Amino acid sequence: MQQNPAKFYGGIVWLISGCALLIYGILGLTQPDMLGAEQLISFIQSADGVFLYFAVFTAILLEGLYFIGSFFPGTSIVLLLAILAQAGGSVEFLLVITIVFLGWALAGILNIIAAAYFSHWLQTEQATNATLQQDAEITWFPAFRSNAEVAQITEGHTMRKVFLSSTLIKLYACAGLIVYSLVLPMIIDIQNLSNEEGFIGLGIMALINFAVGGKKIREYYIKKAAP
Repeated sequence: MQQNPAKFYGGIVWLISGCALLIYGILGLTQPDMLGAEQLISFIQSADGVFLYFAVFTAILLEGLYFIGSFFPGTSIVLLLAILAQAGGSVEFLLVITIVFLGWALAGILNIIAAAYFSHWLQTEQATNATLQQDAEITWFPAFRSNAEVAQITEGHTMRKVFLSSTLIKLYACAGLIVYSLVLPMIIDIQNLSNEEGFIGLGIMALINFAVGGKKIREYYIKKAAP
């Protein structure tokens, strides 16, 4: 049975990101001079005024970019929690959430444009009637959402459909961050967050990437082998 290789390419997108996460995590645990959560928190606590908001926008933009975001995992969450420790009130907090959404949306646009160019180079077929599978419970996290955006374009979905659906998930995720950011400081002491804890967490994220990518590739070969 002839199969469109787009599903296979979509799986590769997730595997590449998983490898990047794993490599960065290993380097972080073995190289003491690698940038981690401790340095990030120290930098944000020293920021003030406009520079603080610029740091938020830059962090979520980098984290929201495919592959590049694998080397900045969790920065938006850490930034947001650090800001809460020095926030001046609800207006400033909502402004931070808005900046996170705008930076994240811009990252999505860049991902989609780059993936569309890549898909054109691969000459994958357009999945005009295929259902756009979101898996929002997993892909709400910036590093995973960027993988989903690139994979969906690579699998043949239209740029407009991917952008609208992805932006909606980001809107819901930012709304959830309001609750998440108020509750998490009661569970985790951000002042004592270590680099080791952050880098170990990358291993879990890498495993999720490998699982999603492996599942897509397995589905491709199962359909390919079907009579």
